[in-house]
Amino acid sequence: MFRQMVRSIGSTIATSTKARGEAQHVTVPVVGQRILALDGLRGAAILSVGAFHLAQSIRYEFGYENSPILRAIVFGWTGVELFFVLSGFLITGVLYDSKQSQHYFRNFYMRRVLRLFPLYYGTLVIISVLRVVWPDAGVYGTESWTWLWLYLTNVVMALKGFGAVGLADHFWWVAVEQHFYLVWPLAVFLLNRRRLLHLSVAVFLVSAGVRLALVLGGVNPEAIYVLTPVRLDALSVGAFLALLVRRPERFGSSAKPAWVVACLSGLAIVAIVVVRHTVYHLEPVMQTLGYPLLAVFFGALLVLGVVSPLRRLFNLGVLRWFGKYSYGIYLWHPIVFMLVLHTDLARSIRGGSGTVEMLVSITLALGVVLAITLLSWRFWESQFLKLQRYFR
Repeated sequence: MFRQMVRSIGSTIATSTKARGEAQHVTVPVVGQRILALDGLRGAAILSVGAFHLAQSIRYEFGYENSPILRAIVFGWTGVELFFVLSGFLITGVLYDSKQSQHYFRNFYMRRVLRLFPLYYGTLVIISVLRVVWPDAGVYGTESWTWLWLYLTNVVMALKGFGAVGLADHFWWVAVEQHFYLVWPLAVFLLNRRRLLHLSVAVFLVSAGVRLALVLGGVNPEAIYVLTPVRLDALSVGAFLALLVRRPERFGSSAKPAWVVACLSGLAIVAIVVVRHTVYHLEPVMQTLGYPLLAVFFGALLVLGVVSPLRRLFNLGVLRWFGKYSYGIYLWHPIVFMLVLHTDLARSIRGGSGTVEMLVSITLALGVVLAITLLSWRFWESQFLKLQRYFR
């Protein structure tokens, strides 16, 4: 049954084949070539990251630094790891399935440009104008924003620390993804599937090993958190799984053990949290053992989210809705949080830091984030996405 089931998954993902019959007891909901559960996973990731930033804002802006609930929610930073796994999975699948097609590089890069550049640079233009008209907001950092325009946010943060570019610090994740997109298409183009699987494993081990060496060498943990070479392990896990899907019987044989892998890696992560008494993402043990364990855990969760009853959770409409708009939400929510919650003007308007003022401010911030995201999608991003039809 597993073999038949996973053949259905493989046919869903592979653009060169038609969707086949699904297993009798396990179905994979699809729309065209899209696996809906992956949208739900992306939605879970953005909700996790958003909860992390919101919890941080509440803790430090409204005097709840020691709240155990908020300290637990701070573990939402792990949503970034899930984003990386998903990106490695989806991008590798797209590249592998199209490597024999004409204009392989042109079509891939143009589709990436049309998906990522308009919102990224549009957001950057808006906050750059805001920086001119509202220069004393105190949320712009201390370094030149030239780094942002060149997709080098993570580099300036590694050199100067968190806060280097203020409310645009979170652009570091986009920079890491762009660096991955620059080199991985060439690897997929040049190597066959077996060698790509070996390369994915090697990248995982090297990335985790270099990070361990940097931690032991006393390198600034903020630099370790954002630099591309030491954040590739999660991307490589996604890539590995995407290549397994291209041999459905291999993916099928890994579906059952995914439960074991998820449980063991999850328990190991919990053990780190309990022993170290922290969920802090810059903690040394978390950076050396926690990051690769999270990558493996989310890789197993991806498998289970497609071929196990967990797919019912990730097929929920609300998660898929947030997954659809996750890129816009990711870019805009820290910016809005900073402006609505952490500027002197915002503090003077709300007039206090009580529960009512906090709830009103949070509601306003979340409403603004969703409004900007939806308007951006409707009138800006979707217009560029229409051009992707010229780069099949």
